[in-house]
Amino acid sequence: MKKVVSKTYRYALLATTLALFLFSCTNPVQFDASLDESSKALVAPSLIVDNAKYRDVLDMGSSADIDSLKLDRAPVVGDTIGPVTITNVYFKGSEAIGFDFTSTQPVLAVYVKASTGGNRYDYPSPGVYGDTELYTQVNSNNGQNYGISHIDFAWSTSGTTTTTTVPVSPTSYSISGLVFHDLNDNGTLDSGETGLGGVTLTLSNELSATTDSNGL
Repeated sequence: MKKVVSKTYRYALLATTLALFLFSCTNPVQFDASLDESSKALVAPSLIVDNAKYRDVLDMGSSADIDSLKLDRAPVVGDTIGPVTITNVYFKGSEAIGFDFTSTQPVLAVYVKASTGGNRYDYPSPGVYGDTELYTQVNSNNGQNYGISHIDFAWSTSGTTTTTTVPVSPTSYSISGLVFHDLNDNGTLDSGETGLGGVTLTLSNELSATTDSNGL
């Protein structure tokens, strides 16, 4: 009797463990990507505490070979700011707190503005064509990133524009038929009429072909 109870207990424990495992697979734990220290950005940001300083990135556009532009709201995936495209957005609840981007021109600086101050990302020359996980600064009162108020980009106009070339496979064609000596001029290959070799066939695209000894 003791062995039966022991086996029953083990089977019940195994079934419970399996059920918990399957539940965890279908309901994975969700983590809030709101911690700035986990950022994978290429450079560490500089904290801007003065709201007036946000124009520093935009003012870079006054240079002859630099342009700049502001998106006056939180970004969404697919937004374009000059040569920049937003490819991913990170949220804390319903608030956007960070993003990824790509660019067809080398980006020199990005300012991620919160309600007060923000994070400025400066890239060494010649700039970058994309980066990931650019966040606002962390609120020291709760350890969470502020929501994004707006974002600014400055990029080099002298950089090489990136283009993607899609390879195209060449199309193959063939010619079939027979060149023969039509002895009776009836347009039909009759008995005794043979193929003609060495005849050059000229195509409309300036390619050519030559028949073999059988006229093929």
